[in-house]
Amino acid sequence: MHESTTTRARSVRPVGLFRLVGAVLLAMGVALGSFAFFAGSAGAATGPDTLTGSAFGASIGGTIPLLPPTPSVTLPASGTATSTTIAVPLNPVLTSATLTATTGATNNTLANEQVNSEGRVENANVLIAGSTTALIANVLDSTCTSSATGSTGTDQIVGLTIGGTAVPVPTTPNAVLTGLGPLAPLISIEANVQTIQNAPGSTSITNVALIITVLGTAAAPGEVITLGESKCGATGPDINFASPVTTTTTTTTTTTTAAATTTTTVGTGSTGTGTGGTGSAVGGSPTAVHTGEPWAGSIPLAVIVFLLGCALFWRRGLSSTVGRVTHHMASLRRGDGRR
Repeated sequence: MHESTTTRARSVRPVGLFRLVGAVLLAMGVALGSFAFFAGSAGAATGPDTLTGSAFGASIGGTIPLLPPTPSVTLPASGTATSTTIAVPLNPVLTSATLTATTGATNNTLANEQVNSEGRVENANVLIAGSTTALIANVLDSTCTSSATGSTGTDQIVGLTIGGTAVPVPTTPNAVLTGLGPLAPLISIEANVQTIQNAPGSTSITNVALIITVLGTAAAPGEVITLGESKCGATGPDINFASPVTTTTTTTTTTTTAAATTTTTVGTGSTGTGTGGTGSAVGGSPTAVHTGEPWAGSIPLAVIVFLLGCALFWRRGLSSTVGRVTHHMASLRRGDGRR
């Protein structure tokens, strides 16, 4: 009996050591997992982000403004879409048109939020002081979108004519139009006028389909006629950007004998903002910055350590129990043999 007791004591010591090592590994696994969880929570964007959006159909500014931004809409805090369509109020410049302004957002304040705005003018008839020649456009439309991955804008100009002659519209943003015919001495026109700004934590765009500037003098400046403006923006911890990379703008142009149709889509990026309507390079859509987190490697390590601790603690404990039962049965058999 003394011999069997000694044997049992020796078999228990390794099992106890294994269980001790298992307990230590279990504690380490829990500690590493807790570190990864709390570090990840602290490093993740907590929001909420803020979206802004606005739009209007047309405005006529100058020394004496003839038409404020009309109709004008602004994104409510809830992000609920709002839209207004009206006939242009009576004025001596934009004598007829249907004006629409729309803005709305989805998933407002969340990481996957998006705001969209649109300023639209249909069947516009513009008269310039000093001339009886009319500028006509079937559609002047600007739209914009802002989200955590950047801002984009699209302009559509359909059926732009002066005195019945189609005016060619360049497919680049911030373009100065030529071919203005009898109105050339009196006005300048910019098309697809876009200003995009990106920075860590913010993105924004102002997009105008057409800006007509009546040429005046220093003493008597002319009116500025803005047709179809949309604005979008997003700010917050989820808005992160890499440095914009300049790429070629993708555009689609279709021309008919009666009217010209031009659609310009511009990706987010670095954009020149000079007031002369000078063309500028427009960057492609930047990608969101996803930097490696120092705590990320702790997650798989914590799992491995925890599972190893479980294996050593419980499986060795089970082995110990089985071993004791086996030893006891062997002792009984030896006792039976003696008897």
